[in-house]
Amino acid sequence: MLDLNPTTIVGRLVRDPEARIVSSGVAVNSFCLAVNHHYQDKNKQWQEESAFVPYAVFGRNAEQVAKKQKYTVRVHGRLRTESWQNEGATHPT
Repeated sequence: MLDLNPTTIVGRLVRDPEARIVSSGVAVNSFCLAVNHHYQDKNKQWQEESAFVPYAVFGRNAEQVAKKQKYTVRVHGRLRTESWQNEGATHPT
């Protein structure tokens, strides 16, 4: 089956990546990218939107990300949504 989920996102690190080692011994690094979009509204005024995209990377890639600090970075990967449940309600992560 054809994979239709490759993504590339360029943004700025919101804060330094958070590195940890999980119980299986694999390195995991969590970080968030700020991605901006500029556009003109119907009144020809410039507007800016920001999206904050959370990421988790594993293994050797996590070790590479640990070296980054508040830089503009490019991430290649796939999108996956997660959720958690609390008192019977499902919440997106």
